[in-house]
Amino acid sequence: MQKRTSGIFIIITGILIAIGRILLNDNNSLDLLTVMAIINFIALGFVFLFLVNNLVYNCKRRIDNSGLDSKEKRSRLSMLNFISLIFLTLYLILGILYITKFKANKYNDAISIFALALSIATDNIVDGFTTSIYNMTKKLSSFLKK
Repeated sequence: MQKRTSGIFIIITGILIAIGRILLNDNNSLDLLTVMAIINFIALGFVFLFLVNNLVYNCKRRIDNSGLDSKEKRSRLSMLNFISLIFLTLYLILGILYITKFKANKYNDAISIFALALSIATDNIVDGFTTSIYNMTKKLSSFLKK
């Protein structure tokens, strides 16, 4: 499961780099700002991917150890994959918007500080949200059965 998420992240990173390259013009004063925006957002993405992968791993482990029948486990794992794809899609959309419309020095600084804070707090965030994500898979799975 982690390899698939990482593959999607690599594709998203490639899309963001391609969009950034399209925005770069020769001898344009915004080139450095665009490059820094791409670098900072991808750095945030690596931290975000690490966080999502840890959440998915912990939830998958809880699902596997839950004693549910295999059909219910598959349903919850599907919901877990769906939730992680939503997170990655949001990352892609926000990245495109940021790089194309909202890049600025102050936002670059804020993103790099946020990425640093997120990387420091990753273990606490994973511990805090694992139960919520696990319960979300349970509710989504039950909702889709009806």
